[in-house]
Amino acid sequence: MAETCDSTAPKISIIVPVYNVEKYLRRCLDSIVAQTFTDWECILIDDGSPDNSGVICDEYAEKDSRFRVIHQKNAGVSAARNAGLDAARGEWVGFVDSDDWIEKEMLFSLLSVKDIATTELVMCSVKDTLELGTFMLPDDIDKKDWKNALSAFLPSACAKAFRREIIEANKIRFPIGVKLGEDTCFTYMYLANIHSISWVKEPLYTYFISNPESACHTVSVDTIFEFKTAVEHLESYIENKGRGKDFSYCLYNLKMNVKSRFLFSLEKPDFDKWRNTFSEINSMILINEKSSFKFLVFYSQILKKHDFIAWLIFFVYKAISKNRLKNVRNDI
Repeated sequence: MAETCDSTAPKISIIVPVYNVEKYLRRCLDSIVAQTFTDWECILIDDGSPDNSGVICDEYAEKDSRFRVIHQKNAGVSAARNAGLDAARGEWVGFVDSDDWIEKEMLFSLLSVKDIATTELVMCSVKDTLELGTFMLPDDIDKKDWKNALSAFLPSACAKAFRREIIEANKIRFPIGVKLGEDTCFTYMYLANIHSISWVKEPLYTYFISNPESACHTVSVDTIFEFKTAVEHLESYIENKGRGKDFSYCLYNLKMNVKSRFLFSLEKPDFDKWRNTFSEINSMILINEKSSFKFLVFYSQILKKHDFIAWLIFFVYKAISKNRLKNVRNDI
């Protein structure tokens, strides 16, 4: 149960899973120490790091009692974050990845929105260290319009503040065994249990991409099926909550994300896997003739070394399909 009556509990618990990041960890933790909002605890989960990351965690805990360290055998990022949730005491919960950093006013900004007393989720814009630009939340989100709100933010658990009482009451945890898309599962499972959101438009969270060739940024058949498993897990949870209609367009987009990777992200695009993965949404796609997709696959193979052009073809294809999706949107 959530510890809502503990007067000594901090306002927010920040959970940082730590594994093999000694090169970047101090930068992350220093950004937390520098927060202008001071009523926080930071739970560091040393997930069996083979380097000096665990030692650095202990060093910060010795200097600042707001840091708490959990050392555990390596079990993956989902298990690490879940351990942090089990230990958290704050009214709110936030997640920071150990190689990222946050602006000094982030916690203050998130917890000072004008409707903080009634809102159930607060989020801010995000920037990254590659040339992907800044992910800015739009100005015109209608909080009661889930179709627009859901499309307005990243599925990452980071750059957000969640009410811990809602997490605990609904037994929301990161799915164990899912190595890609676990953030998507957690965030949307939380959304299936709330009705109000707030946001700060400024980019107060920086996503550090240290290795563009890592599993999160490259795609193989294995990673595609990892994400497929995550989407299936999420769909099951949402349907059990009776929120399928609210999230149907969101799930459609997630499934399309999985399917499209078989055409544009593999060394050899595979139409058959595209067709057979989440085949229930094939009928929603405007260009659904096999010959048409083989045409796209052909060009994606030719342009394999020119990712921008290949993805441009894909987005043009999505734009063409948009008219067909109007019926889907109207049914939500």
